[in-house]
Amino acid sequence: MNAKWAVARREVNEMLSSRKFAGVFVVFLLLTLLSVWVSKDISRFSDEVLLIEVFQPLVQFNLPLAAAVLGVAISYNSVARERESGTLELLLSYPVYRDEVVNGKLIANLFLVSVALFFAMGAALGLGMQLTGLPLTGSTLLRLGLAWVGTVVYTGLFAAVGTMFSTLLSTSWRSLAASALVLLVCVSAPLTSGIIANAVYPSDGPS
Repeated sequence: MNAKWAVARREVNEMLSSRKFAGVFVVFLLLTLLSVWVSKDISRFSDEVLLIEVFQPLVQFNLPLAAAVLGVAISYNSVARERESGTLELLLSYPVYRDEVVNGKLIANLFLVSVALFFAMGAALGLGMQLTGLPLTGSTLLRLGLAWVGTVVYTGLFAAVGTMFSTLLSTSWRSLAASALVLLVCVSAPLTSGIIANAVYPSDGPS
Protein backbone atom coordinates (compact mmCIF):
# COMPACT_ATOMS: atom_id res chain seq x y z
CA MET A 1 0.00 0.00 0.00
CA ASN A 2 1.21 3.50 -0.84
CA ALA A 3 2.53 5.20 2.28
CA LYS A 4 0.28 8.25 1.88
CA TRP A 5 -2.80 6.03 2.04
CA ALA A 6 -1.48 4.39 5.19
CA VAL A 7 -1.02 7.85 6.73
CA ALA A 8 -4.51 8.85 5.57
CA ARG A 9 -6.05 5.71 7.11
CA ARG A 10 -4.26 6.40 10.39
CA GLU A 11 -5.55 9.99 10.40
CA VAL A 12 -9.10 8.95 9.54
CA ASN A 13 -9.17 6.39 12.36
CA GLU A 14 -8.07 9.09 14.80
CA MET A 15 -10.52 11.68 13.44
CA LEU A 16 -13.58 9.45 13.57
CA SER A 17 -13.10 9.01 17.30
CA SER A 18 -12.22 12.66 17.96
CA ARG A 19 -14.16 15.86 18.50
CA LYS A 20 -12.95 17.21 15.17
CA PHE A 21 -15.27 14.99 13.12
CA ALA A 22 -18.19 15.64 15.46
CA GLY A 23 -17.59 19.40 15.25
CA VAL A 24 -17.46 19.46 11.44
CA PHE A 25 -20.57 17.29 11.20
CA VAL A 26 -22.54 19.46 13.65
CA VAL A 27 -21.64 22.67 11.79
CA PHE A 28 -22.68 21.28 8.42
CA LEU A 29 -25.82 19.72 9.90
CA LEU A 30 -26.95 22.94 11.57
CA LEU A 31 -26.34 24.98 8.43
CA THR A 32 -28.24 22.62 6.14
CA LEU A 33 -31.14 22.17 8.54
CA LEU A 34 -31.36 25.94 9.11
CA SER A 35 -31.48 26.54 5.37
CA VAL A 36 -34.33 24.09 4.94
CA TRP A 37 -36.22 25.50 7.92
CA VAL A 38 -35.94 29.10 6.66
CA SER A 39 -37.16 28.08 3.19
CA LYS A 40 -39.80 25.57 4.27
CA ASP A 41 -42.70 27.75 3.08
CA ILE A 42 -41.32 28.20 -0.43
CA SER A 43 -43.71 25.64 -1.91
CA ARG A 44 -46.68 27.89 -1.08
CA PHE A 45 -45.65 30.53 -3.61
CA SER A 46 -45.65 28.40 -6.75
CA ASP A 47 -46.68 24.97 -7.97
CA GLU A 48 -43.46 24.67 -9.99
CA VAL A 49 -40.99 24.97 -7.10
CA LEU A 50 -38.34 22.26 -6.91
CA LEU A 51 -37.08 20.76 -3.66
CA ILE A 52 -33.55 22.00 -4.44
CA GLU A 53 -34.72 25.58 -3.95
CA VAL A 54 -34.96 25.14 -0.18
CA PHE A 55 -31.16 24.84 -0.21
CA GLN A 56 -30.57 28.19 -1.97
CA PRO A 57 -29.86 30.24 1.19
CA LEU A 58 -27.34 27.60 2.22
CA VAL A 59 -25.49 27.42 -1.11
CA GLN A 60 -25.50 31.17 -1.78
CA PHE A 61 -24.57 32.56 1.62
CA ASN A 62 -23.81 30.23 4.54
CA LEU A 63 -22.01 27.22 3.10
CA PRO A 64 -19.11 28.90 1.20
CA LEU A 65 -17.91 30.85 4.24
CA ALA A 66 -18.41 27.94 6.63
CA ALA A 67 -16.59 25.58 4.26
CA ALA A 68 -13.61 27.93 4.02
CA VAL A 69 -13.39 28.38 7.78
CA LEU A 70 -13.70 24.65 8.41
CA GLY A 71 -11.06 23.93 5.77
CA VAL A 72 -8.58 26.04 7.70
CA ALA A 73 -9.75 24.81 11.11
CA ILE A 74 -9.22 21.12 10.36
CA SER A 75 -5.83 21.53 8.70
CA TYR A 76 -3.83 24.37 10.26
CA ASN A 77 -2.17 22.05 12.79
CA SER A 78 -2.04 18.86 10.72
CA VAL A 79 1.75 18.70 10.60
CA ALA A 80 2.62 21.33 13.22
CA ARG A 81 0.82 19.29 15.89
CA GLU A 82 2.95 16.27 15.09
CA ARG A 83 6.08 18.42 15.21
CA GLU A 84 5.17 20.01 18.55
CA SER A 85 4.31 16.68 20.18
CA GLY A 86 7.48 15.04 18.87
CA THR A 87 5.66 12.34 16.90
CA LEU A 88 6.67 13.69 13.49
CA GLU A 89 10.24 12.40 13.89
CA LEU A 90 8.89 9.01 14.91
CA LEU A 91 6.57 8.93 11.90
CA LEU A 92 9.37 9.89 9.52
CA SER A 93 11.59 7.14 10.96
CA TYR A 94 9.45 4.69 9.00
CA PRO A 95 9.98 4.25 5.25
CA VAL A 96 7.76 7.19 4.32
CA TYR A 97 8.56 10.45 2.55
CA ARG A 98 7.60 13.86 3.87
CA ASP A 99 5.32 14.59 0.93
CA GLU A 100 3.47 11.32 1.56
CA VAL A 101 2.82 12.40 5.15
CA VAL A 102 1.47 15.78 4.01
CA ASN A 103 -0.65 14.30 1.21
CA GLY A 104 -2.00 11.60 3.52
CA LYS A 105 -3.15 14.17 6.04
CA LEU A 106 -4.81 16.24 3.31
CA ILE A 107 -6.63 13.17 1.97
CA ALA A 108 -7.87 12.38 5.48
CA ASN A 109 -9.18 15.94 5.91
CA LEU A 110 -11.04 15.74 2.60
CA PHE A 111 -12.55 12.41 3.61
CA LEU A 112 -13.70 13.93 6.90
CA VAL A 113 -15.41 16.82 5.12
CA SER A 114 -16.95 14.58 2.45
CA VAL A 115 -18.54 12.19 4.94
CA ALA A 116 -19.78 14.92 7.30
CA LEU A 117 -21.32 16.96 4.48
CA PHE A 118 -22.88 13.90 2.83
CA PHE A 119 -24.80 12.87 5.94
CA ALA A 120 -25.71 16.49 6.79
CA MET A 121 -27.18 17.05 3.32
CA GLY A 122 -28.99 13.72 3.52
CA ALA A 123 -30.61 14.71 6.82
CA ALA A 124 -31.56 18.13 5.47
CA LEU A 125 -33.02 16.57 2.32
CA GLY A 126 -35.24 14.31 4.39
CA LEU A 127 -36.38 17.26 6.52
CA GLY A 128 -37.08 19.32 3.41
CA MET A 129 -39.29 16.61 1.92
CA GLN A 130 -41.14 16.27 5.21
CA LEU A 131 -41.77 20.02 5.68
CA THR A 132 -42.57 21.02 2.10
CA GLY A 133 -44.17 17.88 0.72
CA LEU A 134 -42.21 18.38 -2.50
CA PRO A 135 -41.15 15.24 -4.39
CA LEU A 136 -37.56 14.15 -4.80
CA THR A 137 -36.54 14.32 -8.45
CA GLY A 138 -33.47 13.29 -10.39
CA SER A 139 -32.70 16.95 -11.06
CA THR A 140 -32.69 17.69 -7.34
CA LEU A 141 -30.35 14.79 -6.61
CA LEU A 142 -28.02 15.82 -9.43
CA ARG A 143 -27.82 19.44 -8.32
CA LEU A 144 -27.33 18.46 -4.69
CA GLY A 145 -24.59 16.09 -5.76
CA LEU A 146 -22.86 18.86 -7.69
CA ALA A 147 -23.20 21.16 -4.66
CA TRP A 148 -21.66 18.45 -2.49
CA VAL A 149 -18.72 17.94 -4.85
CA GLY A 150 -18.17 21.69 -5.24
CA THR A 151 -18.22 22.24 -1.48
CA VAL A 152 -15.74 19.42 -0.88
CA VAL A 153 -13.37 20.83 -3.52
CA TYR A 154 -13.76 24.37 -2.16
CA THR A 155 -13.09 23.19 1.39
CA GLY A 156 -10.13 21.19 0.10
CA LEU A 157 -8.52 24.33 -1.32
CA PHE A 158 -8.46 25.98 2.09
CA ALA A 159 -7.49 22.70 3.75
CA ALA A 160 -4.51 22.61 1.39
CA VAL A 161 -3.59 26.17 2.42
CA GLY A 162 -3.78 25.23 6.09
CA THR A 163 -1.74 22.07 5.52
CA MET A 164 0.88 24.04 3.59
CA PHE A 165 1.37 26.57 6.37
CA SER A 166 1.32 23.78 8.95
CA THR A 167 4.22 22.20 7.06
CA LEU A 168 6.22 25.38 6.47
CA LEU A 169 5.80 27.13 9.84
CA SER A 170 7.14 25.90 13.13
CA THR A 171 4.07 26.24 15.37
CA SER A 172 0.33 25.72 15.10
CA TRP A 173 -0.41 29.33 16.07
CA ARG A 174 1.74 30.73 13.28
CA SER A 175 0.09 28.37 10.83
CA LEU A 176 -3.35 29.44 12.06
CA ALA A 177 -2.47 33.13 11.75
CA ALA A 178 -1.13 32.75 8.20
CA SER A 179 -4.09 30.61 7.12
CA ALA A 180 -6.57 33.05 8.66
CA LEU A 181 -4.89 35.93 6.79
CA VAL A 182 -5.28 34.12 3.47
CA LEU A 183 -8.90 33.33 4.34
CA LEU A 184 -9.58 36.98 5.22
CA VAL A 185 -8.08 38.18 1.95
CA CYS A 186 -10.11 35.69 -0.10
CA VAL A 187 -13.36 36.51 1.68
CA SER A 188 -12.90 40.29 1.56
CA ALA A 189 -11.51 40.45 -1.99
CA PRO A 190 -14.89 40.62 -3.80
CA LEU A 191 -16.18 43.39 -1.51
CA THR A 192 -12.91 45.32 -1.59
CA SER A 193 -12.59 45.09 -5.36
CA GLY A 194 -16.15 46.40 -5.75
CA ILE A 195 -15.43 49.38 -3.53
CA ILE A 196 -12.20 50.19 -5.38
CA ALA A 197 -13.83 49.82 -8.79
CA ASN A 198 -16.67 52.13 -7.77
CA ALA A 199 -14.17 54.69 -6.45
CA VAL A 200 -12.12 54.65 -9.67
CA TYR A 201 -15.09 54.53 -12.03
CA PRO A 202 -18.14 55.82 -10.12
CA SER A 203 -21.44 54.50 -11.33
CA ASP A 204 -24.13 57.07 -12.00
CA GLY A 205 -26.78 54.42 -11.79
CA PRO A 206 -29.24 53.45 -14.50
CA SER A 207 -29.83 56.10 -17.11
